[in-house]
Amino acid sequence: IELVFTRYAGSLRFGLNEALFIPSLAKDRYQTIAANPSAGFHWDYLLYTPEKITTTYLLVVPNNTGYEENDMAFHQAAAKALIQNMSGLANDLGTPLLVPIFPRPAGELEGYYTHNLDRNVLLMTQAGYQRLDLQLLAMVDDARLRLARQDIPIDPRFLLWGFSASGTFSDRFSLLHPDRLIAVASAGSHSLPFATYAGENLPYPIGTYDYETITGAPFDRDTFAALPRFLYQGDQDHGGYFTSNGTRYLADDYFNQFIRPDLEARLASAPTRSEERR
Repeated sequence: IELVFTRYAGSLRFGLNEALFIPSLAKDRYQTIAANPSAGFHWDYLLYTPEKITTTYLLVVPNNTGYEENDMAFHQAAAKALIQNMSGLANDLGTPLLVPIFPRPAGELEGYYTHNLDRNVLLMTQAGYQRLDLQLLAMVDDARLRLARQDIPIDPRFLLWGFSASGTFSDRFSLLHPDRLIAVASAGSHSLPFATYAGENLPYPIGTYDYETITGAPFDRDTFAALPRFLYQGDQDHGGYFTSNGTRYLADDYFNQFIRPDLEARLASAPTRSEERR
């Protein structure tokens, strides 16, 4: 952007709204791997290789744009910016870095929050969207094969990091596949490794009540408990939501004004346990 002013005296204010700056990485340091459905993944991913590799682990950072958008170029650009930002961590750790380019659809599929691996996302049957968690594992295995051809051995287990929606994705992924992870660091919503609490069932992603129904295997609590997990959030970070008119609410305020009344009305009209037994 070039701005030229001549003989101007006064005050000007410029701003960029939702502008996405795409940094550049050396072409020999990262590559875009095309989707390969026959290998188990229907979306592209990015793979970054540091100059100096000192570990056999792969670092995986799920992508997160914050917006619904059907144009995959938007998600591709955001993933490139993410891999640029996280390349410093990969350099420090001495590990290759993988960033998937998962979509976050608008329109008819807008309710599927793919970037945080929500419940309905895990149950999607639409072509290309089935089990994004398994698609990520397929990307990891594909990357391991590619790196092996460069004489870079990579362990089947990997490091996982995420923030905000991708933090929620990472935490939920760790619940689903603790056996494939070395460690996970996430700032987002967190699931509980319990099927019930205080007599109430905790379905995924709250807990593991229907874990086996969704995944086909029982929850391995011992493996999950042994997984090093760093869960973090700023002590002044209360989240927030913007309504359609641009008003911003803190998460607690938004919940109390817009979500709680509906939940309480539904609970009030729901049958009690004694009524269900009758």
